[in-house]
Amino acid sequence: MKKNLPVYISIDKDILDKQYTETNWSQGNMSLPMLERLLSHFLENGNILGIDICGECQQGIPLPEYLQAEELNEETNQKLFEFLSHYIL
Repeated sequence: MKKNLPVYISIDKDILDKQYTETNWSQGNMSLPMLERLLSHFLENGNILGIDICGECQQGIPLPEYLQAEELNEETNQKLFEFLSHYIL
């Protein structure tokens, strides 16, 4: 990749393994460290225009499961924020 190309990054958490997040779609099996390694290439070499993160848990599931899924998703959101902060803040 050429350096300083304009890049917009959209992170859909449904690529992650269920160990990291519960989403409202079928899920992949990527680890969070692997996602961070892939993202670091673009973050280190691109001119980042913006980043969005999607893929939250399904609404309408029973409350105990929903709260557990929300807690897991929030942990992953926080880890992604901390990772991205090293590059963009």
